[in-house]
Amino acid sequence: MVTVYKKSTGAPVLVAHPIDAKEYVAGGAYSWSAPAKKPEMPIKSEAKPAKIPTVEDKKPIIEKAIESKKPVDVVKPEGKPIIPKRIIRK
Repeated sequence: MVTVYKKSTGAPVLVAHPIDAKEYVAGGAYSWSAPAKKPEMPIKSEAKPAKIPTVEDKKPIIEKAIESKKPVDVVKPEGKPIIPKRIIRK
């Protein structure tokens, strides 16, 4: 009598003839040695629920007040006004 082991469950199976045992092992469902005990899966951790953004969570958009800027003549100590060469308006 020859002992082979089921790969799926690891249970031993007695086979009467060694040639039959070789055919069982060649088929792939059985093995000669006892399969190692499968490691236990770790405890499944629960994921935190995703936070869905709401309208209140958004930052308020601050609108900048558009001020009209007029070129200002800057007076040097000598008294001559400085006139800007280039005026950029936005």
